[in-house]
Amino acid sequence: MNTRGCRNEVARLTLVPRITVEVKQTTNQINAMLLMYHQMLHLFILILILNNAIASADWDYGKHGPDVWKKNYVACGGKNQSPINIRTKCTISQTFSRFELTSIYYEPVKFKLTNNGHTITAVPNSPTPISLTGGNLKGRYIFDSFHLHWGPNDNSGSEHQVNGDKSAGESHFVYHHAETDQRAVLSFLMETEDSTRHQVYPRNRSKAVAMEQQWQTYFDTARHLMEENSSATVDLTLNLLMGSNLAEFWRYEGSLTTPSCKENVFWTVFRQPILILNYDFEAFRDDLFFESYRGPQPLYHRQVYRSFLNEKLSPIPDENVCINKSEAGLFFDIFHQTTICVLHFSFLAFYRLFYLN
Repeated sequence: MNTRGCRNEVARLTLVPRITVEVKQTTNQINAMLLMYHQMLHLFILILILNNAIASADWDYGKHGPDVWKKNYVACGGKNQSPINIRTKCTISQTFSRFELTSIYYEPVKFKLTNNGHTITAVPNSPTPISLTGGNLKGRYIFDSFHLHWGPNDNSGSEHQVNGDKSAGESHFVYHHAETDQRAVLSFLMETEDSTRHQVYPRNRSKAVAMEQQWQTYFDTARHLMEENSSATVDLTLNLLMGSNLAEFWRYEGSLTTPSCKENVFWTVFRQPILILNYDFEAFRDDLFFESYRGPQPLYHRQVYRSFLNEKLSPIPDENVCINKSEAGLFFDIFHQTTICVLHFSFLAFYRLFYLN
């Protein structure tokens, strides 16, 4: 082998370990980049989990309850908030068209029940849209879900009150208008056998039994969803979950009763409550959440309408006074200022009359 060949061979032998080292370095760099990528991915997932946890803990019915919601959700301190106390003497009778329910209301629908950390939501699995028209609502509203509110005992738990009377709970059937972003909520007060103050089923006892059985099916499934985000499916018929009298109700404009408290809701609160068994809400209080409701908010200058002619007076005199606190405060402010002005001008007139003449 000549000198030039020897040099080439030496160069080749010298280059091999150098290439090997470079390959190892490149491999290590790739592994380091992959490791960093996985770490960043895990960090991103952790941030998402923490954000969801923070959002879930951002409001509740305890430490972060309704009294402080407006700190994080400005709308919760607005002038058109829900729920309200319905003073029946102060409502105005108005003619409403009948609610139109499609055939799917009378058929079993598969619902997914989910513990969302605040209540149990029920969302239909069926792709068939469940719609609502009538009741002087403009356009067609599509059903979103329904959920319940309850309290620490059978005499407290409804969000809406009637003449200051509380019910054991309240069910909300939520609808949404896609074009206007308005919501319509059908609300049914719920009484237990011990707490009922009404003749809940004056006519159709057979439907009453079917309704009790349907709600029993709901409660038997929902009470086992003790962990947040746990879910189960159950077949329910909407017509049997709703009250037997959809003709008599109160109507007003308000808001969502949970954050964000957005003020875009047409509320329909039905006059006739639903009757459930005593231990149904007991299981919710013991196994799920002790309470899940917001108290009445000021009515301010809103008007509440009713779909029926005659309304009974409340046995509580204060509930028959149709001036709310904000209006009363404004009245007394005006009265106070007027009185001061009258006294001031009276003093000036008296001074001029007796001292300047």
